[in-house]
Parts: sequence; C-alpha cells; structure tokens
Amino acid sequence: MDANDYTNSTNNNSTQPTSDTGSSQGSSSIYDMDIPSVSTSSTTPATNTTGKEQMSEAEMIEALKNMSNEEVIEVFIEGLIIDKGQENLPEEEKENLRDELYEKVEDFLSQALVNALPDGGVANLDSMIDAGNVTPENVKKLLDDAGVDSGSVIVDALVKFRELYLNPNSNRAEA
Repeated sequence: MDANDYTNSTNNNSTQPTSDTGSSQGSSSIYDMDIPSVSTSSTTPATNTTGKEQMSEAEMIEALKNMSNEEVIEVFIEGLIIDKGQENLPEEEKENLRDELYEKVEDFLSQALVNALPDGGVANLDSMIDAGNVTPENVKKLLDDAGVDSGSVIVDALVKFRELYLNPNSNRAEA
C-alpha cells in the first residue's frame, strides 16, 4: 500500500490520513516496540497553518525517546491538534478527534511496518496472525529477522503522517 491508498476525510473540520487496513488483532499493536533515538539533520522548524512554530524532527525525536509507545502517540496527537490549530475545539470534539487520530496513527504505523517486510516476512506475519501468535515480541523478532529497522520505519511513518495531516493538499506522491 502506498500513500495514494490513504485518502482525506473531513471530520470536525480536519483532514486526516485514512487507511483501509481493517481491524487490529488482539489488544497489542504490531508496532508496539521501542522507538529508538534517531539522528536527523532537520533543525529548521516548520510553521503550521496558524503560523505557529512547530518542533523540528530532531526536537520531536529527542522529546519522545524516553516515553512509552502509548505516550509517544498521545503526545504526537496533541502536537498535531495544536499544529493544526484545533486546540480550541470543544473538549468533547477534541476527545473524539484524539480517538480518531489515535486509531489512524496505529493503522498507519502498522501498515508502514507491514510494507517494510519482504514478501517472505509478510507470509510469516500472515502465519503468525492465523496462529494467534501476534505479540509485540514476536513481531519485533520477525522484523529483526527480516532486517527491518523498525524504529526508523516508525519514525518515518510518524513524520509522513504528520505531513499528510498538516498539509493535506501537498504532493501526496512524495509521502
């Protein structure tokens, strides 16, 4: 699946990447593994649609590297809401937006990790799902055995999701 498979949807006056990935298996997510410290040369903050300065990728990664995966996603989502200028939505709408974004970020990360697997890895993942053996440890081992740098895939996916969410009219072929 590529970025063109993600479409814009409008809800609460926001545009969000969406995916047709189906329901998740079990209570843990496929990407549920540590996000490593990743160096990046991006140090120039971008500005959002409200003219506010955004964190650079390096600042974002530094701030997130000591958090649990759930905390990372929650902080990431709060940043998206602020950067999109939606922090003043009524609390109920903002909570609904958080829930929607959380699900979409999880789907986006899971799809990015699946896309990073070579064909044999996808077949092994399918077997793991069929056997009901999808655990964060098993998925991490599968990714590691396939030579996938899961941390980099996760960071890249978060950056892509952020770009698509904040700039829905940008050239999507690059994402």
